[in-house]
Amino acid sequence: MTGAATRAYVGSVSFASAADGRTPETKTVRGTLPTGSPDYVHLPLEVPPGVREIRVAYTYDKPSVPAGTPGNALDIGIFDERGTELGGRGFRGWSGGARTEFFLRADDATPGYIPGPIRPGTWHIALGPYTVAPQGLPYEITITLSYGEPGAVAEPVYPPSRAKGRGLA
Repeated sequence: MTGAATRAYVGSVSFASAADGRTPETKTVRGTLPTGSPDYVHLPLEVPPGVREIRVAYTYDKPSVPAGTPGNALDIGIFDERGTELGGRGFRGWSGGARTEFFLRADDATPGYIPGPIRPGTWHIALGPYTVAPQGLPYEITITLSYGEPGAVAEPVYPPSRAKGRGLA
């Protein structure tokens, strides 16, 4: 992901706070990305107060294409309300095409994603249409918000800055 990458936006998704605070809310968004789509396509997600967990699942069409023609490949990630700058503070994870779903909570997250507070505001689901078939790339994104107490924020675990063992002699 480079700073020179182009970006576009598709629609937006808004949730109203759950009346009883216990019932998860789910919304599904469908669309088609055309050939020549930008490197990154953002779906703004309005997260209301009281959200404990964000869960995202996605699928996309993988049609047959003639030999030598690129097929569809769609990567996915997410930014929180702090912004969408690549490498910035709002970056909360990217799984590329390795996963079809992920979740975020204060105390846990899918590998490749950063646990932390789920604050209200505009989040962005980032789609990366790596390759798009001539007929376009139809996709479906399902977002589920669960409400409740946020839980303790996980302390980050960083790798050591230096490997253990004996130094070179």
